[in-house]
Amino acid sequence: MLGHIKKFARKNLFSVKAWLLASALFLSFAFLETAEDVFRDPKQGDHEAQALDHALQKIVFSFRSPALTQTMIDITALGSISVISLFFLLVVSLLTMRRDYRGMAYLFLVAAGALFLPLFMKMFFARERPDAADQLVKALHSSFPSGHSFGAAAIYSALAFFSSRQLRNIREILLVYGITILVILLVGFSRIYLGVHFPTDVFAGLCAGAAWSFLVTAIFLHYYPEKSA
Repeated sequence: MLGHIKKFARKNLFSVKAWLLASALFLSFAFLETAEDVFRDPKQGDHEAQALDHALQKIVFSFRSPALTQTMIDITALGSISVISLFFLLVVSLLTMRRDYRGMAYLFLVAAGALFLPLFMKMFFARERPDAADQLVKALHSSFPSGHSFGAAAIYSALAFFSSRQLRNIREILLVYGITILVILLVGFSRIYLGVHFPTDVFAGLCAGAAWSFLVTAIFLHYYPEKSA
């Protein structure tokens, strides 16, 4: 069955790339719309985004407990630069042994964007963090977009795509993507729970990170459609 799926995918590679590019475009649009809701609309008297942020924060904060807080601290680390870098270096080490330089270039490009793009965005938007009284952990830089969410969406989705090209069982592929989506969403949720980001920060970070990953993946598929990464 998987052989038929791969054969179909090769014949319809343009459709796969088109889907990735369309998804990247849609997610970029969602990011820009969120930025407009957060920064431009309030100047025109529309505070709907802020009201939504506070309403969602109130709901999430109501679930706080010592045990859950420790769990969220552990989960949020999955989106930190240090932990993502460890996963990244592990994969790159394996690719180095296999001399898969194309795969290394792909992951390096995704990682570079995941590292630097959120920093530039934070400097540009310069949104203040949520109230310090609500923060359960310390956070650096400004709030919009969430760097943890951006990094998790970009790196983990790229690693999922990359590893899925090595698998032959469709159930294993679906499991990889399912776990990846769960981890990404949990990282985003943990940033809201810990009080260091507004929900709109997290949503924007997830959209932008996934858009970047999809764009680079589409480029990779264009140049190396037959290469098993």
